[in-house]
Amino acid sequence: MKKILFFLFLLPITIFGQQLEFKKGNVFQGEQKLSHKEVKEILKANPKALEMYNAGYSKGNTGGFIMGFGLGLMLGDLALGFTSDTTYPTVGTYIGAGLTLASIPIISGYKKKMQAGVNIYNEGLNKANAQNPSISLNIISNKQGVGLGISF
Repeated sequence: MKKILFFLFLLPITIFGQQLEFKKGNVFQGEQKLSHKEVKEILKANPKALEMYNAGYSKGNTGGFIMGFGLGLMLGDLALGFTSDTTYPTVGTYIGAGLTLASIPIISGYKKKMQAGVNIYNEGLNKANAQNPSISLNIISNKQGVGLGISF
């Protein structure tokens, strides 16, 4: 139990000082892929970066929902056309196609906003490191265990 608590308190310290990378729609810290919840926790240190990242994330979710709803309407109408004697296409297909097309511009810019949020955070780190470059805290791990390294 003590080890778990130690790592829970140690994690925010180690995450705070490292730069983030945005690759292929995912955020990485070093080689480790971060979840959305972890990224939000890291970006809390810079409210402007968090706002931009959240705007991109919600834009992607909204666009994805609208596209999924539109595709669902079209597929539902197609299934209805196959199983009943109604004429195909009906209003459902047209509404679904319209929603699907309307979702494309919504989805198209979400990665740019998320990338901008990560860039704002990294710029803030660079400014903070330029003001106080003489102190660094690193986690060191090897075959014998994990430890902290402080450099002055």
